[in-house]
Amino acid sequence: MARLHLVPVLALLVSFGFMSNAGAVKTVKVKKTTTKKTVVVKKKRKKKKKRPVVREAPDQPRRAAGPTLVDRRLGTGIFGLRLGFNSAKQLCDCVNEPEFDSITGGLIGITKDVGINHAVSYRLEGLLVTKGALEEFDLRNADDERTGQDTREVKLTYLELGAQVLLRFTMNRAVSLYFGGGPYLAALVDTDVRLDDKKERGFNKDKYESGDYGLSLTGGALFGVNRHMGLLTSLQLTYSHGVADIYNHAKIQNDEVGSDDEDTLHNRAFYVSGGV
Repeated sequence: MARLHLVPVLALLVSFGFMSNAGAVKTVKVKKTTTKKTVVVKKKRKKKKKRPVVREAPDQPRRAAGPTLVDRRLGTGIFGLRLGFNSAKQLCDCVNEPEFDSITGGLIGITKDVGINHAVSYRLEGLLVTKGALEEFDLRNADDERTGQDTREVKLTYLELGAQVLLRFTMNRAVSLYFGGGPYLAALVDTDVRLDDKKERGFNKDKYESGDYGLSLTGGALFGVNRHMGLLTSLQLTYSHGVADIYNHAKIQNDEVGSDDEDTLHNRAFYVSGGV
């Protein structure tokens, strides 16, 4: 009887335990784990704007460079003052050829330069120049015997008028090189003859012709100094080649150099001058 009463008790305990286990199961909390995702945002680089390329049309002419300062001044014509010095000598083609040496003289005058175009111009000039030579001669006694030697300085001052055609080469906007040449005519205005630095009174000044003519060759540079004032300066070297025979044969005594009509005397000179 006792065993029979235990069966329902055991069944009750078993069922109670199952219920408690089921409740435990129901109270189990499930923890959820979340993973954070890191998002990397890449910055976009700004694209550089390309500058538009302007291309000239093949048939479009290029703009020509404007006239230089030298061209502008020569285009209207410009007067200038010329100063300098020269080295002069005489060339004698004579039977009894004397010995000549060079002398140093000066020059002063006015010029006018006029441009024809960007490469060609012409120059008109009026100069007062000194030419001549040192003449070495023998001293002789009454018996025509040589007793020594002396030197005579002859300075001939001319008023010289010349015209030159110049070819110009532009170096930059302010400098132009040039060279050219042309004829000249000269009139003798003074004759100064010195012996031992004293005037030789007995010298025959009429032995020289009153005029001269020849050719001149020149080369130099033109400088534009001031753009607003339009100031133009120049520096040049000139060679003067006399063509005329400057001996006045009719005024020369017999047996003197130049008395023979075949004797000829010519002027030669180099000028170094500046202008403004």
